[in-house]
Amino acid sequence: MKTGSIQRDQTASGSSIGYFTAVMTGGYSLAIFLIAFFALISFLGLYISLKTFETSAAVINVSGRQRMLSQRIGKLAHDLIHEEEKEKIRVLLKENADLMEKSHEGLIAGDSELGLPGAPSPAVRAIYFKPPLRLDKHVVAFVAAARALAEDPVENLVHGNPYVNLIEDESHNPLLQSLDTLVRRYQKEAEIDITKLQALAGGILALILIVLVLESLFIFRPLTRRIQKKADKLAASENKLRDITSALGEGVYVSDKEGRVTFMNPEAERLMGWSEKELLGKLISEVVEVYEADGKPIPVSERLLTKTLKTGAPHKMHELRIVCKDGTFFFAAIVVTPIKNGEGITGAVIAFHDIKKRKQAEGALRASKEKAEEATKIKDKFVSLVAHDLRTPLTVIIGMMGVLVSKTGGNLSENQKNICRRAIKSGENMVNMIDRLLDISKLQTGRIKPERKQFDIHITVNACIEGFKPLADEKEIQIISEIPEGAKFHGDPYLIGEVINNLIGNSVKFCGSGDKITVFVPSWDKPTLAVKDSGAGIKESVIKDLFKHEEKTSGIGTAGEKGTGLGLPLSYDIIKAHGGELTVESIPGAGCIFCITLLKTV
Repeated sequence: MKTGSIQRDQTASGSSIGYFTAVMTGGYSLAIFLIAFFALISFLGLYISLKTFETSAAVINVSGRQRMLSQRIGKLAHDLIHEEEKEKIRVLLKENADLMEKSHEGLIAGDSELGLPGAPSPAVRAIYFKPPLRLDKHVVAFVAAARALAEDPVENLVHGNPYVNLIEDESHNPLLQSLDTLVRRYQKEAEIDITKLQALAGGILALILIVLVLESLFIFRPLTRRIQKKADKLAASENKLRDITSALGEGVYVSDKEGRVTFMNPEAERLMGWSEKELLGKLISEVVEVYEADGKPIPVSERLLTKTLKTGAPHKMHELRIVCKDGTFFFAAIVVTPIKNGEGITGAVIAFHDIKKRKQAEGALRASKEKAEEATKIKDKFVSLVAHDLRTPLTVIIGMMGVLVSKTGGNLSENQKNICRRAIKSGENMVNMIDRLLDISKLQTGRIKPERKQFDIHITVNACIEGFKPLADEKEIQIISEIPEGAKFHGDPYLIGEVINNLIGNSVKFCGSGDKITVFVPSWDKPTLAVKDSGAGIKESVIKDLFKHEEKTSGIGTAGEKGTGLGLPLSYDIIKAHGGELTVESIPGAGCIFCITLLKTV
């Protein structure tokens, strides 16, 4: 299943989205920062306006109260002369004098308790300390006169009291006029401050509006275009992904890192029966049931998607059951591949396909294998029966022929004895062929298996050479072993000896007078044994079929020897059963070399 391109597309898309998100976040953050900054400026302006208004109101209120106190002190001074409750009036007079003094000092120097800031403007200070008004001088004298009157003895409380005269004069003329002037000045300055603050607030509002317009033109509009462009790209990417996955011929769906479906191709819809719309945003583990091939439920924690999202490694399963929407199921092979970006795992691609045809093919293959095995058993049984039925009468015939050519067999002519000897030879060849057929059958069916062990290859080779020495001497052929004493090979000594016998016998068959056969080890780096001769060699056209059972490659030897054509194929099968290799190289007319290569040497 090819999910690599899908996974790369998803990963690339994730990287692109990450960059796009960074740009969006940066632009949006800048816009929010500017709005927040100017909102703070606006708040500070409003706060200053409110504090200014509050301070101006306090100043105007206290300055206006000074005028009222001057009138109240004037009335109390009058009542102290004419009323009987003089002590009560004295107390009130002192209290009002103290309050007027405190207010006066607060207006000049500031008083947090009264909410007075102090630091009067130059115009206000001129009213207090400069001619023609000199309000400070009048207030100080007025308060001092009020306190002195409050302490004056009763006998002095009569018409013409100097303190009363001063108080009445100040409260009606200079002091009253100066206080009126002060109140009007404070009101005018408050109006000026409020006008300035209103202008400032208007300027800030205009600036905020300008910033909003600029943000709309240079931040939000480009961001909107980027969003639209990205949305178009995502739509095109999704369409491309859908086209690719539709052409795959496999069911494909994509999940986020929580296992929720974000994409599903038409083949997945067809196989499972759910539409993409039905599964989008849903946990696939809560909707689709999956089982092992034998019907055992697979827990959510053991599902491939869960493992992939947890480990970040791809997982696959060659056979499982997926339950469809209608309750039926199908066998599927599935591959789950993670989707990653710089932040880690962001999801997974799940690809699966119906393996119904594969299972049908596997079933047919199993049936064919069973039939072939049954046929092999029948063939082996047939070969064994035929071999038994042939071997027994042949053995009897060979024995009887042997009696005929012996001295006890009667008076046969030499010609008749030669005929009997040829019959005996043919019978022996027939028995040998039957033995080879049986050995081949046993090897192919596994009834003969190599018993690997360490053995002395020098002894095995010498035993084989001794067996062919009479025939070699008769044909004047020299057989030489260059195998050092104590050399060890690892394999089945009997079967390896059978192969060496076949190779030496084949060389003797095709060598003539004066030829030489050499058995040696070409290299001890590999466990290799070679049989080399200087005989007739083998044609190139014959070499390619030399080890095939179905091809007849046996030829006539230099002394007219005939063969079964089964020795070399049998040797090939024996070496193959050892996991090794049997090869041949030849130059027609110059001899050939057979090499046995085994798995290892001990």
